[in-house]
Amino acid sequence: MNFINITKNLVKKNKNVCALIHYIIYYFNRFIIQRKFKNVYLNNYVKFVKLDLPKKKNTFFGYYNISPFNINGDMLFCMTNSDSIRNCGKNLLEIYIYKFNKGYNFLTSTNSWNWQQGCMLQWINNKDTIIFNKFSNENNEYYSEIRNINTGKCRNIDKPIYSVSKNGDFALSLDFSRLASLRSDYGYFNKKVSENIDNIDSAIWFIDILDNRISPILNFQDIIDFEYSDRFSDSIHWVNHIDISPDNSRFMFLHRWRSNNNDKTVRHTRLLTANINGKDLYCLADDEMVSHCSWKDSKHIVSFCRKKAFGDRYYLLEDKTNNFNIFKHKKLKQDGHPSFLPYSDWLLTDTYPDKSRMSEIILYNIKNNKLYIIGKFFQPLKNIGECRCDLHPRCDRTGRYISFDSCHDRKRGFYILDICNLVD
Repeated sequence: MNFINITKNLVKKNKNVCALIHYIIYYFNRFIIQRKFKNVYLNNYVKFVKLDLPKKKNTFFGYYNISPFNINGDMLFCMTNSDSIRNCGKNLLEIYIYKFNKGYNFLTSTNSWNWQQGCMLQWINNKDTIIFNKFSNENNEYYSEIRNINTGKCRNIDKPIYSVSKNGDFALSLDFSRLASLRSDYGYFNKKVSENIDNIDSAIWFIDILDNRISPILNFQDIIDFEYSDRFSDSIHWVNHIDISPDNSRFMFLHRWRSNNNDKTVRHTRLLTANINGKDLYCLADDEMVSHCSWKDSKHIVSFCRKKAFGDRYYLLEDKTNNFNIFKHKKLKQDGHPSFLPYSDWLLTDTYPDKSRMSEIILYNIKNNKLYIIGKFFQPLKNIGECRCDLHPRCDRTGRYISFDSCHDRKRGFYILDICNLVD
């Protein structure tokens, strides 16, 4: 092995060296090459919607495949004083509603959350009811709360939710403690994380929201046995990123695993779909790498994944078939958080920070191959790892407004963009 390869291996194995190199590249790019760098660049056809939110606190919403907007345009968001990495059980996350031209009002709070997905806060039936995850110190268990924002009336569901059906009748869930152990960015830390990660019992649960009935629909052995591969042996398995289809008939999820003997950062992924009862499993992607996905409609899924013949990029996959389309634009060869504007061919996604710590929000028409950069936003170097601030762009019900989270003002903030002039 030559000197260059030896050096590369040493750098990969030494996190402190990697961090130092990261800092050097960042400061060189930002303060030497681009001294006149701004924190925000907006497309000329796009504008910020003014929100009078506290600037000294962290405000944000959560993940990219859940909308903070209800059918009337009111928005949900969260607020906290905390800057620490793992907040569960230490700092409450306050939940607010924002009404245009009326400001914001406090609704309630929760003790179970993370920076990437918040507390899975979302509307039910797009009207006046919300659902989110909490933790019971008395029972030492996670659960979810359903609350009417007008009356304050609430009731509990005996399991935390991950993905909620579009009609609000049911949800799917997973083991957040196991997730905390194996993919800490998305887990909760109110209680001791799962020690028995070799356990292959229940992986996904069905939750009847109307009558609080909970039943397991897939265990890990079911998932491992489906199109079994020797790659699964001597490995630790988990599931993540469950998402229910728009017609509520099927759901997708990521089956992930890593070898007991390998570096914990090396993981492999399959994208699987199934009926709501866990039956009729189908594998849509299995070339080692699958990242973020979203339903375009009830038959098609956009996914940033690997196909060995074409590389890592965005694909439009047709469920339960081998059919797929490649998004050809060169900008779509980098990972992000994709979703579609309602009833349209407009793909909304973002990018991770580049070497100058700038992240982009992108709008791409999959029919005519036109791509627009909506904006570029600076992300401070302190926001890395579990406390990173991905933009996670999310659209309202009309396709006019986009919400996103960003740290370009040095604090985590919840922002709204008006894109109607660009889309029109």
